[in-house]
Amino acid sequence: MTRTAATTCVLLALLACKNDKHETKTVAEPVASPAATPSTPAASSAPPSAAPEAPPKEKPLRERFAGSPKGVELEKRVTPSYPGTKFWISVPKGWTADTEQYSGMVALESESGDAMLFMHDYTGSSVKNVKFWSRNGFRNKAKIEWADDDAPGKFGADQIDAHFGSGTGTFKKRDADFLYARVELTKTEDFIAVAALTKEAPPERKDEAIAAIQSIGKKSK
Repeated sequence: MTRTAATTCVLLALLACKNDKHETKTVAEPVASPAATPSTPAASSAPPSAAPEAPPKEKPLRERFAGSPKGVELEKRVTPSYPGTKFWISVPKGWTADTEQYSGMVALESESGDAMLFMHDYTGSSVKNVKFWSRNGFRNKAKIEWADDDAPGKFGADQIDAHFGSGTGTFKKRDADFLYARVELTKTEDFIAVAALTKEAPPERKDEAIAAIQSIGKKSK
């Protein structure tokens, strides 16, 4: 090999080596990670809360006076002091009785003053007399708007024919509900009973008033 050829070979080898050192390196591009999927909250294993129970529906007024009083403690029996009265009424525990009311009348009032009722006989048990005697029975402390709901029903343990009604208004300047019972045994033996219950009175106060009215009985001769 001539000197020129040898030199050429050396130059070619050096050139090849240089190309290897300057070879471009390929860098792999980073692969984007898939978007994170929002986590779904695990379904609650707790059972759904039960809907609140509706309060028991109250019986119509005409049905609440039938039968004997139940669930209310009644104490002494009282009668109006007026001569010739024919009926007595039992006083619920915690109520006071005034037998010196207007002729033929007895008034009962709750200890808390949130309810009052009166019983009157020897009047003629008409709706007109219910309205008239309510003025005196509540000692002019009541203003009443009576509903047109005078309905027939049964009264007391003996299931006597009677009529019942209701109204709204004020008692002692407080919003109140009113109810009445009117019973006619004969043309000369009848009575009316009317109760006032303020809106603040607890439910048991109405039960006590109805039980007292249910207790009304005829005096023995």
